[in-house]
Amino acid sequence: MAEQDFDEDVIAFPDENEELTTMVTNDDALSTTSSAKPATAAEDAPVLSDNTDDSEEEESPPTPVRPAEPAALSDNTDDSEAEDAPAMPVRSAEPAILSDNTDDSDDDDKPAPRKPRRVSTMAVSQGDRATPTALPELAVHYYEDAEAFGEDVRSFLQEKPYRHSTILTILHALTDYDELPSQAFLCCVTSRDRVVAVVVQYEVWHGVRVALDENLSLDEGVDAFHVACDEMKKRHLYINRAEGLLRDAQIFSGAALETRLAKGSYPLDQQQHYRLGEDGISPPTVLIPGELRTATNEDVIKLLPDYYAENVSFFEGEERTMEQCKASLEHFADERMLLTYRYKGHDMAVLTFREVTGKIAQVTGQFTMSCYRNRGFGPALLYEAVEHLLNERGYEDVIVAASSGDEATNSVYWKLGFEPSEIMATYGIDCS
Repeated sequence: MAEQDFDEDVIAFPDENEELTTMVTNDDALSTTSSAKPATAAEDAPVLSDNTDDSEEEESPPTPVRPAEPAALSDNTDDSEAEDAPAMPVRSAEPAILSDNTDDSDDDDKPAPRKPRRVSTMAVSQGDRATPTALPELAVHYYEDAEAFGEDVRSFLQEKPYRHSTILTILHALTDYDELPSQAFLCCVTSRDRVVAVVVQYEVWHGVRVALDENLSLDEGVDAFHVACDEMKKRHLYINRAEGLLRDAQIFSGAALETRLAKGSYPLDQQQHYRLGEDGISPPTVLIPGELRTATNEDVIKLLPDYYAENVSFFEGEERTMEQCKASLEHFADERMLLTYRYKGHDMAVLTFREVTGKIAQVTGQFTMSCYRNRGFGPALLYEAVEHLLNERGYEDVIVAASSGDEATNSVYWKLGFEPSEIMATYGIDCS
């Protein structure tokens, strides 16, 4: 990833009446405007059901007690009342509704009690803040169950898949693991029982992925991320960077400072996302003959040294271990999301991807083996991979991304027929 110079001053919230600026450096080549038509939050945002008993509806929910250890989370159900729990509502095409933290099926048929859908739900009253909240009936929901979390936030994210693609890709991956890491954090914020913000971290080196309802004002976005940051502080969560749409990442980094979750924040990188144009993928000028293949676990050991060298450091001061890279590569191989371009019996280039929705895939990483670079294998692999995803995997669109300062990669995407989509940003978060 090409190094970029950024101003390391502490990030402050932009003025609400002042247009947000971007850090794109490629003159006019990467300038972009969103073509998505804004939708009203009342019509499109997923609806969250009440997580309280009707008999206690008039009482304010108690503030949850901070656990002695972050991982020691209490169950949110009462076994003595399991038989009286309301049935889980059937999901429909309407905005998603969160069911209660109980299951009305026969307990005798289960070898172990079911995990609660939400470990905790805390309503944020006006008295909890020095100034009134801009969002009414604000509540923060924390999860231990990745599957339940995905069910509750997926429809909100899929309404704008190109805006929230980075969270949707990790959402699919979360359910593939038997146990979440100790520093995992799954959280959504609601206003009047509707999702307005999502904050996700799988592992520290993944970074925190953040998303806001696009219809929120600046003050409303600040409030939503404030309560999420307060929840992260309560659980002693360590983070080192935040990723999301440019505006969302800026607001979150400011909220982390204001809530004292972080001591400082600074821009690390900015990425231009692309999607396929109307004419689809175009072949590169020189298409080197070769074979696209889906790699298996048997290929991991051969690919690992170059994969590790490419991924050992995302940004200065952040390193991944060889074991982490190996586990990542094996996961892509298990999911058949690891592709290579083979020429004369050797794998020249490697590409990984994830599913955003059933119709959209996103390339999450691509590199050419160090001894075969600058020979056209990278563009050849990307072209063949996109053709494969469209024609054999059933996807209708593919998202790719490049650092805004990487002129060579951005140029390749333009030549292959990709068009600018969203501008994403990464902010470093200092929690030391």
